[in-house]
Amino acid sequence: DCLDGEDQLQKILGTEYLTIWLNEATEMRFEAVTILITRLAQSVKDTTGTFTGINKLIADANPSSPRNWVKKWFIDNVDPTTRPPQKLKDADKFIHLHFTPYDNAENLPPGYIEQLDALPYEMRERMLKGNWIGGEGQIFKEFNAEKHLIEPFEIPKSWERVRAIDFGYNHPCAILYTAYDYSTDTIYVYDEYKESGKTIDEIANYMNSVEQKRHEFYDCTWSDHDKSDRAFLAKHDIVTRAAKKSVLDGINAVRQRLSEISPKTHKPKLLIFNNLDALIDEMYSYEWHQSESEVMDKDAPVKINDDLVDTLRYVVYGRDKDHGISL
Repeated sequence: DCLDGEDQLQKILGTEYLTIWLNEATEMRFEAVTILITRLAQSVKDTTGTFTGINKLIADANPSSPRNWVKKWFIDNVDPTTRPPQKLKDADKFIHLHFTPYDNAENLPPGYIEQLDALPYEMRERMLKGNWIGGEGQIFKEFNAEKHLIEPFEIPKSWERVRAIDFGYNHPCAILYTAYDYSTDTIYVYDEYKESGKTIDEIANYMNSVEQKRHEFYDCTWSDHDKSDRAFLAKHDIVTRAAKKSVLDGINAVRQRLSEISPKTHKPKLLIFNNLDALIDEMYSYEWHQSESEVMDKDAPVKINDDLVDTLRYVVYGRDKDHGISL
């Protein structure tokens, strides 16, 4: 059954299972899986009263992004919700098996493996070799951890600071903190916030507490266009500017900065602190629609796990295409 909504999840809270099987686990939300785990509560005894059943969670999946929770949890045995990911307390209870079509060749139709071998590189690596790599539909193909991730450092006070917010409650609210170095024309992303279930009052308090703790001044706060949320932030002395909402324009602006090299630093003009795991996850998983449907907009991203990349679009487009940050 589909477990994407709260209603579906609530319906299983009164049930108990001995075994739960997740089919195509990469298509599921980790939050839903954690709820399923609480339902592994069925006890099975023989006639003597001895426990004979072993409660277990089984999953199958085709490889996806290397940052997908399935890779982190089942294979790397780290908690995908922690920043940075922490080793699981019960990591010794996890087992993963790696199979490829070669292992099942005798049961496959003639020519099937050759058919997979002829796929584009990303799909061939995933579907034939079982490797966890960025997908064919990955939007930010220019993103490279070795090039674009850097060790955190203290941001000079003279650099312009800009933050951006994408409102949310059921889906996460995202805030991105960036700095701009005029001398090298480089944007540095140095902090992130991504939480669901937070009221706009809680978000405003968080933003003000960060500003006060760090003694920072923000030259601009970009936001999505929700007028009521923007008005509420204004009551808390957080003045926002509506961001350019053209998704494709924003994506192209980010891709351009990922590709351009500063002649002064010999590094890309968009750099990200390497401890911003949530944003890094999204940089890998942000994908185009792959549907062949004539009614599906293939030039639109999949609206899943895109909260922080939305804010990144706001910042980069605002800097490069929307005449800077002057109000």
